[in-house]
Amino acid sequence: EEDAFEVFKNERAISRQQQLSYIESVCESTETDEEMKKEAQEMKLALAANMEKELMTEGLIKTKLSLDSVVSVGDDMANIVIKKTDLSNDEVTQIADIVISETGLDSQNIKIMSSLG
Repeated sequence: EEDAFEVFKNERAISRQQQLSYIESVCESTETDEEMKKEAQEMKLALAANMEKELMTEGLIKTKLSLDSVVSVGDDMANIVIKKTDLSNDEVTQIADIVISETGLDSQNIKIMSSLG
């Protein structure tokens, strides 16, 4: 049975693929006017920026804390699942600091969860 960590990781991948497919279909549709195409391109750039933040944040958490993580960044929030049963207050603080520095989000918009792994 998959643990919460793997489920979250897989759901993020599926969600990102669905978002990209939708944006591509809008861009390629002959029904789409220039304004909508421009909006779709902006959505695509924002999604790519969030994906980059996710990768950078996961890499820093791995490098600095030796913890596996899945980070999901939205426009105004971030969810982080850490592959560890219990996180110390110090680890949570360090993870939050990394997420804040990489995403520019406020701490109240960041949710950090531990996962059995």
